[in-house]
Amino acid sequence: MGRLIEDESQSTAKGEPGSRIIDFRAAADPIGSCAGCGRKCAFKKPDACYTCFKFEPWLDGPHEKVLIRLESERKTFAHDERIAAINDDAICAVREVIAECSVASKRRDSEDES
Repeated sequence: MGRLIEDESQSTAKGEPGSRIIDFRAAADPIGSCAGCGRKCAFKKPDACYTCFKFEPWLDGPHEKVLIRLESERKTFAHDERIAAINDDAICAVREVIAECSVASKRRDSEDES
């Protein structure tokens, strides 16, 4: 939902406390930044971040690892479709971020070759 950025140097809230978003269940590296520094956010971080307009995913963030974790959690609750579906919007959003990162990486690589 937000805007894809190269890294923290391009973030709206660069260096502000609470601006880095990390999914410690998936990786120790940040997945992106929050333009709102996470202030007054009542949503489940970092999963809900992917659907938020304030989210600024980093191009080289470990988004694939987040997707693997979310899909694994979904399988864990497969016996109850309502519970399993809780993160479906986040799963779709992570897939979109991964696709955007792929396009941006290819574009960056072709510019580097020029």
